[in-house]
Amino acid sequence: MKEKVYNHKIRTNYVIVLLVYLLILVVFPIKVYADANNGMGDKVIDGGQRDFKWPVPSSSIISSCFLDYMGHNNNSHSAIDIKGDHYAKVIASYDGDVIKVVNTCTDDFPIGNGKSSGSGFGNYIVIQHSYTLLNGTKITLYSRYSHLSSASVSEGDKVTKGQTIGKIGSTGSSYGYHLDFQICYGGWNPYQTYSRDPYVNQFLELPSGFTASGGADTWCTCCYNYVAAVKELYKTPTNSDNISPVISDFKITNLSSSGYTVTCTVTDNVGVTRVRF
Repeated sequence: MKEKVYNHKIRTNYVIVLLVYLLILVVFPIKVYADANNGMGDKVIDGGQRDFKWPVPSSSIISSCFLDYMGHNNNSHSAIDIKGDHYAKVIASYDGDVIKVVNTCTDDFPIGNGKSSGSGFGNYIVIQHSYTLLNGTKITLYSRYSHLSSASVSEGDKVTKGQTIGKIGSTGSSYGYHLDFQICYGGWNPYQTYSRDPYVNQFLELPSGFTASGGADTWCTCCYNYVAAVKELYKTPTNSDNISPVISDFKITNLSSSGYTVTCTVTDNVGVTRVRF
């Protein structure tokens, strides 16, 4: 009897170990796959209001998506590339202070061989923003605009959302005329550490006609999947639905045998459509 109990324990322990091992085999590859394909996109800051303005008014086409994992970027592209005409206007995506400007590059053509000035970004601008999340929390964000033909602002300038700050170019390590656009949280350099997907975090507005470029200049076929996923995400209201309305000044008046009157003030980030008691 004692031996039977002992064997039962061994068998039970063996089964538990086997189940744990199988669980590791199943879960670990999934985790690796998620990290490899989402990367920075997994770093979500809850409460974005989709109010950063699209920075290239003349184009709504991306030629490289955030963390594309095909083609030249090998899952390291912590930005979106917006395709545009040479010298097309670039605007500030949000109000803020210009904290960094590099405007010394003259290699404004799509070659892509090693170029040192601007650490591969060519002419670029970094703007620091004071941003309020939907729940009222204030954070600091940074927007970066790279490969510019030229910058029209200087360090220390205050800019407003929609203000012209530069022109599209192909300076630095660039294969075509476009804007490399990033939104960063916690810092801006090195960008791989701090860059956040502008759409997963719901900071950036969705421009009319948002699409991916086609043909030989398309770096990654996943751009089309990225555009489709963003459009699906933006079909629903912002994640303000996770924030409960605030009820104040609750009063009961005109109390009588026939009834009473209830009044209150309800505040919500996206407006109040109905109040039920």
